[in-house]
Amino acid sequence: MSSMLPRIAAFAAATQAFTAPRPALAPRTRRPRTAPVYASASDVFEVATGAFDWTCNLGAPAALVAGAVMATTSEYKDDESLVTREGDHKWVRQAKKMIKVLLVGSFACEVLCVFVSTVTGTMLLSSGEGTAHAVRSLRGRDTAMGFLQANHEFEYLTCRLSFLNGLLSWLGAVALKYAIPQPEEGESTRKMNRFAASLLTSTMVLICVEIKFTARSC
Repeated sequence: MSSMLPRIAAFAAATQAFTAPRPALAPRTRRPRTAPVYASASDVFEVATGAFDWTCNLGAPAALVAGAVMATTSEYKDDESLVTREGDHKWVRQAKKMIKVLLVGSFACEVLCVFVSTVTGTMLLSSGEGTAHAVRSLRGRDTAMGFLQANHEFEYLTCRLSFLNGLLSWLGAVALKYAIPQPEEGESTRKMNRFAASLLTSTMVLICVEIKFTARSC
């Protein structure tokens, strides 16, 4: 009987430990997966500097295209090739009017791109001043493109769309000019102009395809 007392005591202690109420555990705070990761002002400034370089790299080509549009407009004005005449076919008169609209629209879009990229660059260089804007979430936004899309989406879209729209409008105007038959051109010149018009049209199609694939990767 004395040999069973230790076993009975051990069994009673185990039963008490198992059935006794457990102490309340402190609530475990879980961090949601979408919790923002705040960055310091210096980190934001580093990413914003890369975004500033992006705006400069887009504003400079826009200025070049705007200059090319002005040169094209001046050339067409000097040779009077866009003057509508009574002997022109209906589609030729409409094409000449469309060329003027495309050139004016192209110049306006490129000037808008230069202006918005310049103003955006100024805002980007002041993004690291420790303001509330400088400590926004940078989760998934550690690149210049992601920073622009997250914090300056309107300016980002305006720069891209205005530049591409202006470029395509200028190419379309030049291609349409080559497609219009001229009264003094010969057969070989006419074939060459048609080839130039088709080549420019193919270039516009390739640009649109490249834009589509680039938009998927962004």
